Parts: sequence; C-alpha cells; structure tokens
Amino acid sequence: MVDIPVPHHHQEQVPVEHARLVPSVARLLIVENDLALRQTLSANFASAPDIDIVGSITASDSTASTAHALHADTVLLGLASMDSAGLLVLHLLTTASEPACRVLVLTGDHRGEAVLGALGAGTSAYLIDSDAADLPQAVRVAAAGSVLLSRTAGQAAAVTLGGVARVWAAPVADSVAALTPQRRRVLGLLAAGHSNAEIAGLLDIAVPTVKFHVSHLLKELGQRDRKRLMVYAHRNGIS
Repeated sequence: MVDIPVPHHHQEQVPVEHARLVPSVARLLIVENDLALRQTLSANFASAPDIDIVGSITASDSTASTAHALHADTVLLGLASMDSAGLLVLHLLTTASEPACRVLVLTGDHRGEAVLGALGAGTSAYLIDSDAADLPQAVRVAAAGSVLLSRTAGQAAAVTLGGVARVWAAPVADSVAALTPQRRRVLGLLAAGHSNAEIAGLLDIAVPTVKFHVSHLLKELGQRDRKRLMVYAHRNGIS
C-alpha cells in the first residue's frame, strides 16, 4: 500500500490518548474457515472500540492453544453445523485454556439438539446467522457473564425441551448423587454432545467401557435413549 500525502490544511490533530478512553471489554479471536466470511466478521467490529480483535484464524486442533497464546478471552466461533467436530472445538476452548475462553457460536444450524449441545459444552452465546445478531453487542453481553441465544436458537431449544418434557413426569430410578465420579463425567461429556469415541479419548478409556457406562446410565436414571439422557442431564445442571 502506498501512503498518499494529505495537504496540511486537511489534517486533523487527534490526541493519541483519545483512542484509549474506551476500556476494552474483550480480547476477541475470530475462528472461521471461510476467508471472505472471516473478513466480513472482522468488519463488524470496526466501530467497536471496546473490543480488541487479537486474531482471525481457521478452526483446527490447535485453536485452543492459539487462543491461549494470543491471550484471547473471547472467541467468535463460526461453524457450518454443530457436529461432533464443532462440539469438540467448543469443549476444548471452554475447558483447555486457563482461564477458559468465552465462546460465541455463530452458525446456520438451528436444531434444538444442537443448541442444547452447545450450551452443555459451555457456549456463552448461540447465534443463528440468519437472525443477523448484533455481534459487538453479543460479545458485550457474554463479557458481562450472561448467556445469549438469538431468536431462532431460543425458539428451537424451547421446542426441543417441550417435546421431551413428559420424560420428567415419572421419577427416575436413582438420583444423580448416586452416580460414581467416572459415570458422572461420562454423563457430562454425553450432555455436551460427544460421541462414545470422543468420550473415550477425552477420558482415556476404551470405547466399550464408555458404552458400558452409558448403558448403566440409561438404567440408573430411567431414560429410554441417548437423547433423553442428554436432556435429563441438562435439566439437572450436568454439563
């Protein structure tokens, strides 16, 4: 880029200190695989002096370590869908770094199960891209410690929870307090949307062992299938 001199009479003297009058509420890392979309997302924060953009990268196995290296405390995570890979990235971001990052998910996946899975994995916001959310304001809400769902995400989560509400009508076989520590960990990861193979990797146990735990969880908690077990876990604050 070539700097073009501006005639002296058009120049304005702006004190350097002026740009620092607004305190920073977040150090934001943008994670999105599409280059054009990354640039568009970055542009959303051009008029948000209270949000510092520390980087813009593609998602990978090293996303969490990159966030830590850049001292990011907030991540805007763009995902095509909330699949197992996306949930794993989300889980690592919210648990691997110290302190953990606040994560705002921006996606087109409006399934209620996806919203609940992301909430279980610790997301601070679940934003459906078609809702055209105010991204700087969403970051500020997350920085204040609140959880934010865009309109479509909130409706989808409500429908999913309403559809399985009858599951809670009957008492469960045993209470959560009676679960072994390992079985409770399995339930928490299952609630976050992880597959048996992913749970096995995260807990360093064999896949058949995970299946054994899941089978007993279904019996002990009186749930008919994996989906109802996940909803039960969310209902009881397990994630």
